[in-house]
Amino acid sequence: MHHRSAGLHGRAPKLTGMDFTRKNIGIRGSVWSVQTISEPNNSKPTVVFLHGFLGSGDVFKPMLSRMAADINPILIDLPGHGQTEFPNDPKRYQLPQQLKDLHQVVDELSPDSYFLYGYSMGGRLALRFALTHQDRLKGLILESTSPGIQGLGSARIRVGEDAQRSADILEDYPGFLERWNRMQMFMGGSPDKDELLAYMDIQSKQDPIGVANSLIGFSAGLMPDVRARLRMLQVPVLLVAGGYDPVYVRSAGMMASLIPVHEKVVISTAAHRVHLDAPERVSTELSTFIQKHL
Repeated sequence: MHHRSAGLHGRAPKLTGMDFTRKNIGIRGSVWSVQTISEPNNSKPTVVFLHGFLGSGDVFKPMLSRMAADINPILIDLPGHGQTEFPNDPKRYQLPQQLKDLHQVVDELSPDSYFLYGYSMGGRLALRFALTHQDRLKGLILESTSPGIQGLGSARIRVGEDAQRSADILEDYPGFLERWNRMQMFMGGSPDKDELLAYMDIQSKQDPIGVANSLIGFSAGLMPDVRARLRMLQVPVLLVAGGYDPVYVRSAGMMASLIPVHEKVVISTAAHRVHLDAPERVSTELSTFIQKHL
């Protein structure tokens, strides 16, 4: 079992009106780590948050601190990340396995209804989960998310790239992190300095084995392209992208043309990590969307 427990992962900082409690849920040889509000208000909507690669549930806390506690957030550490413990077997990280596990986690937490928020890697999982489990879902929020890579050749190239990244992580994780954070899709935004440092601390405290396994088993190149199924979404969808991230602006536009009930927001001051670059704006858009679709 692999996980790394240190830095911000070991604390649950109190936010405005929010005090988090961590809960571990054992599922099929893994232990999923989840944070919930210590004293949830049943009159407020529940939102389940799925983070991106190298993140954890903690990455959403700065954004949530700006929402004046008008939701009951559930923060999930995905396989290979944060405090979730997972077997050292990349096959266990594959999409069918994660969908099955996530369904059990949500069932264990038993919200009557909920909104699902996914960012990047978490968005890939959230979108496919929503296509499979729409019964209690009130709405879906996808930040910097793609419905899949078109073309077998392009998908294979991505699988190869992620395999190389996985090897680089195991060889020199700090060096990999430096190169990762210089990628063009993260450039252009102006996040709060302290919040950026906290984000980088979350990244640096990951278990290299866990995130390497995630890259192999949950590579974007292995994800089925679901754009043909987007018309089947029966819940409202909010699509969020950053103006400095043109690839995902195009992806949001393409998905908007196919999803029956949708809203699209492009935040010009943000890059790929919209929730980090523009937490105030994202929290406002999220609150407005949720209130509209309760």
